[in-house]
Amino acid sequence: MTLPQYRRAYEFLRNHNAVYERVQWDENAAGALATTILADEGQGDRHPMEVLFRRVLSRSPRPGEMNTMMHFLADCRENYRQNPEEAAQLLTVGMHAVPPEVDKIELASWTDVCRAMLNLNETVTRN
Repeated sequence: MTLPQYRRAYEFLRNHNAVYERVQWDENAAGALATTILADEGQGDRHPMEVLFRRVLSRSPRPGEMNTMMHFLADCRENYRQNPEEAAQLLTVGMHAVPPEVDKIELASWTDVCRAMLNLNETVTRN
């Protein structure tokens, strides 16, 4: 292997390992955050969504953002109701334990919402 080939291989592995680690962090953080959000007994979906915004973005949601995320949550629920095996598969990813009493479809739906919130530019980027 030549030095340029070695450097390209090293850069490839270094970059892809970082991507892999970021994905693993996202999965663990999203699942743990969703479990926490569901454990906080709230009224309906609006209260947990507001708590999620405050925890992740340190602010309250704007009206348009709240509507978008509520629609996203509804879409996730519908998808997991039609495909419960996908919800079960999602909940096997990550290192957090799934509480036995928790509704798997709810947890998977909120995990997707938390993952979306954790990957917003506003969350990842600092000014």
